[in-house]
Amino acid sequence: HSGDSNFELSYLNGFWKALDKFKAAGGPAKWLDSFWDPSKIENRKDIDTLDKLGMSACYSPNPKSPHMGIDFPFDLETGVFRPEVWEKWREWDPVLRMDRRIENLKKLKFAYVDCGVKDEFSLHWGCRAIAGKLKKLGVETLHEEFNDGHMSVAYRLDRSLPLLVKSLS
Repeated sequence: HSGDSNFELSYLNGFWKALDKFKAAGGPAKWLDSFWDPSKIENRKDIDTLDKLGMSACYSPNPKSPHMGIDFPFDLETGVFRPEVWEKWREWDPVLRMDRRIENLKKLKFAYVDCGVKDEFSLHWGCRAIAGKLKKLGVETLHEEFNDGHMSVAYRLDRSLPLLVKSLS
């Protein structure tokens, strides 16, 4: 369900906006403080910047970094791309990881991949790539796209779980 994937399309896009917000706030930590400040509830709508911060914490943590223990794929002062940090992210991209797990993937009986065509993080492109690779490997794959975004889509479980249960029977 709308899994993180195809990182070049889903995460690099719009990173400059987060850099602008971090810079204006005085750094990512101060931006995050402002995000949680109850007197500035309107800041909680900035999911894109929170996403860039959260994904950086997930894919490139670095306890020695002065920026909340996180390495960012762009220099926070100059915006210069940091390929050595980006490579840490790419190691976790399922679209790329699949190439290193081909024999295991071929053992799958069934795969269900879905995403909304209005996904706010463009994850539908990753789902398309994953489904395409699985089909090329001969894995029975059901790839569905629905007319929705990334949020509040628990109703999709009514579709996927019965299919997955059936495949395990």
